[in-house]
Amino acid sequence: MTCGECKKKGPNTEFGQKWKADYGVEWQCYHHVFANNTYVEKCKESMEEMIVEHKVELEKVEKSKLKLAGSIATQQEASADPNSIEYSPVTVGEAAGFSALLEKECLMRGISLFDVDEDERRNELRNHLSVENEIRNLQKDVEHLEEKDGSLYSAKCAIPCILHMENRSNLKAMTMLFIDGLSNAQGAMLPDTFGIVSMEKKETIFIGTIEEVMNSSILGDEFNRAFWRLPIEKEQGSATRKIGIVSLSNGRSRKVLNHFNDIIDLCIVDSEKNPMWKKAWGHYRTAMEILRKKGVKYTTEEEDAFQNEIDMFFQLWVNLHQHEGVTNYIHMLGAGHVKEYMREWGNLNKFSQQGWESLNALIKAFFFRRTNRGGGNQNEKSKLVPIAKLLQRRLMWLCDLTGDMFTDYASLTDDDVPIDTTATTTELIDTDSRDIH
Repeated sequence: MTCGECKKKGPNTEFGQKWKADYGVEWQCYHHVFANNTYVEKCKESMEEMIVEHKVELEKVEKSKLKLAGSIATQQEASADPNSIEYSPVTVGEAAGFSALLEKECLMRGISLFDVDEDERRNELRNHLSVENEIRNLQKDVEHLEEKDGSLYSAKCAIPCILHMENRSNLKAMTMLFIDGLSNAQGAMLPDTFGIVSMEKKETIFIGTIEEVMNSSILGDEFNRAFWRLPIEKEQGSATRKIGIVSLSNGRSRKVLNHFNDIIDLCIVDSEKNPMWKKAWGHYRTAMEILRKKGVKYTTEEEDAFQNEIDMFFQLWVNLHQHEGVTNYIHMLGAGHVKEYMREWGNLNKFSQQGWESLNALIKAFFFRRTNRGGGNQNEKSKLVPIAKLLQRRLMWLCDLTGDMFTDYASLTDDDVPIDTTATTTELIDTDSRDIH
């Protein structure tokens, strides 16, 4: 069901016509709202109104075999599928079978067969199928959105970390770009690979070009080069290499996105796809600048501008890569969920989980470098005790209680009896074994 904002950009609007002229596809509505009682009731009302208005008998049409072209991947596949409304029969037998199917589908829906040719039947069936699909989608929405017994909290309370979302989206963009670039290099489509026969040489040239640009002008400069390497994998028995997992910190991935056009020119030579890549991620960068705004609550104008930029990005991105380019975070952006979080909770920077990420990195480094990972002296085999002690010490420092911890030993005893500091080493109380309170 097309939302109000996307109806303003539909095929009959000036914007929609220009969009189709520029990019060859119509503007699509990918927005979905979070579940709430009002929205569920609205879906139910819309569904019931459509059933009554179009006299749809769902029990009958559930047996329908006919499909709309929109539910099939491409127009070519639709014309070759005998169950598609767009099917193009080749033989006389195929034409007779398809005509019989259309008659059966018309009878199922009460569509008159008299004084109409096959094209008219198809058009009438298209209209019916479109309405039925919308009713089914509303049914699915109602079933999916109704509150489940035992739910702990709603999705609207599961606020994402926008910095992590930015990083994962950046890395997805880089991964898809490098995949396209390596594929173009292997096909000798890039200028540096023209006329080269050796697959290994073509791949090596592409890898070297990307690493040079990344290290000398994006992540570093000519006087202070970086040492980033393009992740490459090669499966046993394969004649070609492929892109591995791209991993960068948020700050470095943002640097790459700020210079993304330079890398796009090295990877994408297609005259239609190259500008589409640049425009898509240009819209994305503008949107993320709004989203990363610190401290102050977003204005209504900023929320609308953010979603408009994301919508432009998402339309272009889906046109370039379809489902393969959409991750969970990119879906949340394109579906409008992030805008709903902005409206519900205000500035999202305050919900950043980067502090937890940093603590996790510290514990990971401590575990591998400062513990015996299960072994140890005095028969101590716990992996958790050293980490627990680290966290206790950090807590003492953060609470400014380290003076008591290191000078006033009496404060560490349960019975307020001072520790005998003249005792021998073996007689001293093992303060490490005590709980800090």
